[in-house]
Order: sequence, then C-alpha cells, then structure tokens
Amino acid sequence: MDEIRDRIRQRFGDISPKEMAEILNIDVKKSIHMEGGSKVEIMDGTPVIWIGYGVSLLLYPKCIAKEIKAYLADHPEIMENW
Repeated sequence: MDEIRDRIRQRFGDISPKEMAEILNIDVKKSIHMEGGSKVEIMDGTPVIWIGYGVSLLLYPKCIAKEIKAYLADHPEIMENW
C-alpha cells in the first residue's frame, strides 16, 4: 500500500484515500444493508468498497484506506501497473 501510495503521490501529488480509490478504479458506496463497518467486494469484475450506513463521515477515509490495503494485499498484480 505504501509503495503504491508513494508512486501515485509522485504522479498526482498528495491525495486522500477517496482519491486513491478513484485512481485505482475502486467504487466507494454506502450500503443500506450494513449498519457499520466496511468491506470490499468484486461486482461485475470491478472492486467496490461498501461502507455501512451508520459509519460517521469522519471515519470514511480510514475505512477506505483499510479496504484498499486489503484489496491490494489480495491482488498484488496491481503493483505491476504502477
């Protein structure tokens, strides 16, 4: 995660987790079926980060960063693109 973040920051400057998700083509959506927490799923071949409806907006960046780390750990081939 840190290596990808450093490569992206060299290219785009300082960015938020939400902007990093956009660069990596990961959608971030609020789930009406989850009260809290977050998870990443593959839907129609693209990753989606679901965030529970009860999660505070202040915690969104932490949830997004956590799920991006999990996604990149499971899919190390993404590093080859950066």
